[in-house]
Amino acid sequence: MANARGHILVVDDEADVRETLDALLSSAGFSTSFATDADTGLKAMTEQPCDLVLLDVKLPGRSGLAVLQEFRRLNSLLPIIVLTALKDIDVARAAFKNGAQDYIPKPWDADELLGQILRALEQRRLLEENVHLKRALKARYRLESIVGKSPKKELKLKIFRE
Repeated sequence: MANARGHILVVDDEADVRETLDALLSSAGFSTSFATDADTGLKAMTEQPCDLVLLDVKLPGRSGLAVLQEFRRLNSLLPIIVLTALKDIDVARAAFKNGAQDYIPKPWDADELLGQILRALEQRRLLEENVHLKRALKARYRLESIVGKSPKKELKLKIFRE
């Protein structure tokens, strides 16, 4: 059940990470759901929409990087923040290339993580608002909606004779 701040899906196979994130996120006013592997995370996202995903890179079965694009396909505006113990620039590049909003190495600073989450959610809100406004403008100003009014004029034809 989502609340006013939003719902966050955490995909991480480490129980202590899930417990820590649950305590941190719930104290910040978020509701949470959890998955221990990529496939369960994808299924959870289709069953209960979320506002943001925290995705670990190293997961049993398929890696977080391997399923990042699948999460993105399910919801193109969904912010996905990659969490990982790997401090490798190539992993960070791959995360961004595959659609991650941000990349945060473990262990993270709680205030920094919450700040990144709030920025990502605000950016998503702005993107959704932009999409909504574009649709509204397009509907309002489509060709069928544009009606011109002008006084009737008689058409006088001049016939030219040779």
